[in-house]
Amino acid sequence: MSYFDKIMLIPIIVFIVTVLGAIISILKQNKLWKWLSFILIISATIFGLTESYFGNEEMNKTKLLLNQSEMSLEDIKSNLFFIQKYSHVAYYGPYGGENLFGQGLGTDNKLYNMLERTYYFRDGKFYYFCGEKFEKIYKQITVEYPDFPFSYCALADCKKQRGESDWVDYADKGLEIFKWTTKIGGHKNEHDECMKNLLDFKNEVAVIDKM
Repeated sequence: MSYFDKIMLIPIIVFIVTVLGAIISILKQNKLWKWLSFILIISATIFGLTESYFGNEEMNKTKLLLNQSEMSLEDIKSNLFFIQKYSHVAYYGPYGGENLFGQGLGTDNKLYNMLERTYYFRDGKFYYFCGEKFEKIYKQITVEYPDFPFSYCALADCKKQRGESDWVDYADKGLEIFKWTTKIGGHKNEHDECMKNLLDFKNEVAVIDKM
């Protein structure tokens, strides 16, 4: 059941419990039953307020995603699950966070810390290192953070350079995620760049296969 469905049920549940409490209070004219009805009414009120607060908070998050999304309204309605699923990583760069800090600076972001020293910049562009010790980290990230697309991009690139055929599997997984993150407004530009690189890799192979 979605959050929207739950929110719609809240007034009905509160009403039913409140009525039940009132009926008990009328029919059972003793202190025990009056206290029971009072507790039911108070519990229903607290439940309603709590669920409304968290439900509205979730609705506000969803509305923000909808406002920022670059998709049409119909696409948003049919793909809301994926937009919510990948919304957090859409704002992550390939370094594993929303912002890039200087090397050696502390952060409580485990993903960011795992990726530290696995990349370098050349001519203003971001690149991952290849090699066993680095690729071991990328593979670990695919397990611990399966929605983070750049680890698949890194493995696809490294494996393709060595001519290993399973690079395509990692490329496809990365593209599956980039397909959604690049449609979320405010996503990091590196998502578009990495998706383009993976598509270029696949197109390059398709051309060679046709020769």
